[in-house]
Amino acid sequence: MKTKKIGLVVTLAVAFLLSISSILYLTTKNNVSRDESLNTNTDSKDTEKKTDNKDSQTKINNKDKQTKTDNKESLSNDQKSHEVLVNNITESTTANNNGITVEYGENKGVVNNNNNPIINGDITTGIDNPIPNKNNDVNNGSNSNGNNNSGDINNGDNNGGTSNNNGTNQDKPLWALAWSDEFNGNALDKTKWNFDEGNWGVNAEGAPYAGWGNNEKQNYIAGDNNVEVRDGQLIITAKKEQSYDKYGGPYDYTSAKVKTKDLFSKKYGKFEIKAKLPAGKGLWPAIWMLPEGEKYGQWAASGEIDIMEAWGSKMDSVRGTIHYGKAYPNNVQNGKESSQDLEFKKKHPNFKIIDYHTYSVEWEPNEIRWYIDGDIYQTITNWYSQGVNQPDKYAFPAPFDKNFYLILNLAVGGAWDGDPDSTTVFPKSMAVDYVRVYEKTKPYDTPVDRSTIKEAYSSDAKLPLGDGNFVYNSNFDKDVTGADNIIGVPDTAYWSFLNLPSYEGQASVSIEPINNKNFAHIDISNKGNQDYSLQLIQRVTVGRARGYKLTFDAKSTGDRNISVKIGGDETRGYTAYAGNYTVPLTSEVKTYSYSFNMASETDLKARLEFNVGDDLKGVWIGNVKLEEIEFIRNDNDIKKPLANGQEIYNGTFDLGNTSRMTYWNINAVNGQANASVNENTRELKLDVYPGYNGVSNISMDQRGLELKEKCTYKVSFKGRAEGEQGTLANVMSSVTNNKSLQVYLANIDGSIKYSTAKDFTLSKDMKEYSFEFTPTVSDSNSKMVFDFGGDKKTIYMDDISMIKTKDFVDYSQVGQLFFVQNGDFSDGLNQWDHYIDSAADASIIEENGEAKISVNNPGTDIWHVILQQPAAGKTFDMKAGIQYLISFDARATVNREMKVSLENASYASFLAQTVNLTDKMQNYSFKFTLPSDQQLALKLFMGKLNGAGKAHDVFIDNVKLEVNGASEEALPKPDNPNNNVNTQKELVSNNSFDSTINPWTLSVANWNGGPGADATAEVENSQAKINVKKVGTENWNVQFKLNPLTMTKGHKYKVSFDVKASIQREIELAIQHNGGSYETFFLTNGIVASPSGNHYEYEFTMDKDTDSEVQFVYNLGKVGNNSEIGEHIVYFDNISLIDESVV
Repeated sequence: MKTKKIGLVVTLAVAFLLSISSILYLTTKNNVSRDESLNTNTDSKDTEKKTDNKDSQTKINNKDKQTKTDNKESLSNDQKSHEVLVNNITESTTANNNGITVEYGENKGVVNNNNNPIINGDITTGIDNPIPNKNNDVNNGSNSNGNNNSGDINNGDNNGGTSNNNGTNQDKPLWALAWSDEFNGNALDKTKWNFDEGNWGVNAEGAPYAGWGNNEKQNYIAGDNNVEVRDGQLIITAKKEQSYDKYGGPYDYTSAKVKTKDLFSKKYGKFEIKAKLPAGKGLWPAIWMLPEGEKYGQWAASGEIDIMEAWGSKMDSVRGTIHYGKAYPNNVQNGKESSQDLEFKKKHPNFKIIDYHTYSVEWEPNEIRWYIDGDIYQTITNWYSQGVNQPDKYAFPAPFDKNFYLILNLAVGGAWDGDPDSTTVFPKSMAVDYVRVYEKTKPYDTPVDRSTIKEAYSSDAKLPLGDGNFVYNSNFDKDVTGADNIIGVPDTAYWSFLNLPSYEGQASVSIEPINNKNFAHIDISNKGNQDYSLQLIQRVTVGRARGYKLTFDAKSTGDRNISVKIGGDETRGYTAYAGNYTVPLTSEVKTYSYSFNMASETDLKARLEFNVGDDLKGVWIGNVKLEEIEFIRNDNDIKKPLANGQEIYNGTFDLGNTSRMTYWNINAVNGQANASVNENTRELKLDVYPGYNGVSNISMDQRGLELKEKCTYKVSFKGRAEGEQGTLANVMSSVTNNKSLQVYLANIDGSIKYSTAKDFTLSKDMKEYSFEFTPTVSDSNSKMVFDFGGDKKTIYMDDISMIKTKDFVDYSQVGQLFFVQNGDFSDGLNQWDHYIDSAADASIIEENGEAKISVNNPGTDIWHVILQQPAAGKTFDMKAGIQYLISFDARATVNREMKVSLENASYASFLAQTVNLTDKMQNYSFKFTLPSDQQLALKLFMGKLNGAGKAHDVFIDNVKLEVNGASEEALPKPDNPNNNVNTQKELVSNNSFDSTINPWTLSVANWNGGPGADATAEVENSQAKINVKKVGTENWNVQFKLNPLTMTKGHKYKVSFDVKASIQREIELAIQHNGGSYETFFLTNGIVASPSGNHYEYEFTMDKDTDSEVQFVYNLGKVGNNSEIGEHIVYFDNISLIDESVV
């Protein structure tokens, strides 16, 4: 009995305690801010533990791993309960278009937000005449602020939370599990992860690039060599061992990189990873995300989110970063180290990367937040993306509005933490306890582009002076205690100057007066290897959504470029707020200015940088002024055709503001319409309601379009209609059917129509429609108009385009039509010039009717190997408004990049295209129009570009630069078939030495034990200047020569040149085969060079077999009895070798 009583008492006590626990649980559940069922607590001491049954297992970094209860059934039940929770939310809210759907199976991990934005009330975006909504009595007020999602973001807490939905969701956590890997097995789950392999990345065009773009040293290996799953953790190990990939090797290190690409990706959510990281110089552990598809362009236009990157040599900090903007190299980044956040550092004074920590981001449409162990250390709310040939950025929140996949890797060496050193011990491992991805349990906020919301200056801002200038001490005449200054240079308050030894820059600064104004004179002794190797800087304040204009005066000792930038400092990832402004300086003082809109967050201490490195020419800078102007954009301004020929801006309805209707205007007379662009489909939706006066009551237009007379344009668009069938016609047809839709081109007031009549029929399926027209007059400010009307209908439109397909060219006014000569290399390398820098190792020859460029070492910059036409120092005269065509065939023995560019004498580029070469000969062509008359040279860059790392050959053929559409009919013709036109051909390139000695070379016999010749060559006053110090013992001991040339048997040639010397002496001219017995085709030794100068002309006929390896040689060594003459100078100019025979 006693035993039974005791048992009864115990039973009652347990029941009582369970009741109390249940009451306490129910009481706290509505107040807790964390999701207990999933335990998303990010404290490093996880209360949900795994039983470690193998205590003898090796511990990573000798630290005991926090363990979790190995209760898979419990976790599975948690997952199921949260799937039910998400499904319940979807079911209860789908009717309001605010649902969340988590898809599994084929679309596993794809989270769809089914918000369908519409315009309620009056249409207010880009509209001249707001249109009342006929459904206002039903919908008005439901979305009055453009935000159909109420509730708090709950910035300070990354778990749980409450929603402000009148109590309906008060008992629901803020985040619900959508995907995870707890690493409870004994191998990597291939249904969740796959591998990147090798040392080379591959871009969107399939071209590889070494070191994953970061000069990394490891070879990523797939499989279990560097990856294992044990004790409930993923372990990625870097080893010091040699290996090879399909592109070569050996590589000194192996490691692993795992990713969820093509298996799981997600847009928005909470991404949480618990991991501990290795220590050691040169180690680079990272947890990050990339877009599943490059919708917005190549990296980083489509974005990158770095959840965590760490330095193996820095124990107390990690970094969270986003990369965005334009495609490399015009990308930007924004990020922060955890140690830079004072609150975080205060809470975690003993933070070490070698311990387990939970790293997470909460990614929402309007902001991305970074946490460590549940404590926030960074929030970013502003970013953008702009594609190639796009006039504007993509609508916010691009690029972070697409699905991203996860990546875990441990890199070795490269740009982040440098290469390993003698202190780095291998192997080293990165351990991951779990990866969890959550979905928000209430709708995400509607995107708001903060870059357009003006922010007031704070009290600690550096406000403008009385004249409105944000630049202090612009006259370099003040010293201010406590202010920045250039060390050792008086009167430089508020300015600083950086010599960056890591980039080898060295210069001194002094203050000099010019025209009664003080200038900073930068005298450069070592140019460094980047323009930012040398920087003149002042800190300024720039505010979000404000416009600014920068003005300054500058000059140099000669023609050179500098770059000017206004951007953030290290804490903002050196983000450029207005891009890098390239300034072409001359020896004359000129005033330069540019304006920009500040779209980033306010920066109280932005850097105004004058980057003057990478050139030895000195620079003077003065009269610097930064003033605020109106933040103005006029979407109806005159629009220049884009570089790809597109005349319509935002025809894809994904650019500009968050309405995605930037550049389009909606107009209404008597009719009504709702216009919207769905974030997911990115197509225009028009709900059209009946009007009264035919088809002109509702219209959409784009203004400021340029039309050229007698040119042919193609208009195209995609369209479909819901419900009743709709027709599309050109305005020239008298359509009165109220189901119709019309499109036409007109002048700005609509009184003159330019397009021709064309009818279409819209069906329920999206199809492309097009027509061509040819205006009879030019109009730089025309408009494209779509008229809607008739019966009630819903129309969808996308990909609206207008491209000029054919120029009308008055050949009598154009000037030159065909620019490149010998583009098929049938005449060897005649007319071509090249440059090979001393840092590179390359050669250029003609082989089998192609230019063959053998690149053993590409040098350290893209311009270290160049093939160009015309010769260096010369240019083509090209006209504004004419459409030109560049075309060429090219291949390479390795997959590599090559850049084609048209540059002026100051190296400013007016066309720059990078192509990806493979082992197959392919044609590449580009059409372009110049904004103004220019003198340009065509250059093919084959220096340091992606893929050019190892020895290889590049082959080029059929190069053309011509007026697009110009036919052979436009060439000069003989007045009768027996006449010959343009039959003479100049074989000598660079015969006037305007700026360079290339491609002429000087050969000097000065080796040890040799004849002791000594000479140098340079350009002086547009002449070749050969300074002969010692002539040697043979005529060939000093040779000034040009090769290779091609000479044809039976052809008649004329040689002419000017020559003079500082003393009177004899020289020889030989035209001979280059190599072997040096067979001579022409030789004369009767040339006398004297201080007064002489002109010589000779004619001869090539009586030997055709030879493509001919050299044109002046022998300046011992000729005749001149072995005793001393140091002297010989000048050459106007050298010509003309093939006079009929071709």
